[in-house]
Amino acid sequence: MDNRFGLVEMLNLAEPMGMAVVSVEYRLAPETPHSGSVEDCYAGLVWMSDHAHELNIDRGRIVIGGC
Repeated sequence: MDNRFGLVEMLNLAEPMGMAVVSVEYRLAPETPHSGSVEDCYAGLVWMSDHAHELNIDRGRIVIGGC
């Protein structure tokens, strides 16, 4: 598994608590000006929230993290 973005650590933290981990692939600078990557991440959050039921995710317990 590719761990460039700390995904392995996130999965290791989430698994014992039965949490889901969703990772958004977003556009990067310099090709994408500021706010493009933020908009991509927000679109991922909206998608996850809209599909929470089919993903078996409690919409009231969504946590966002990043660096």
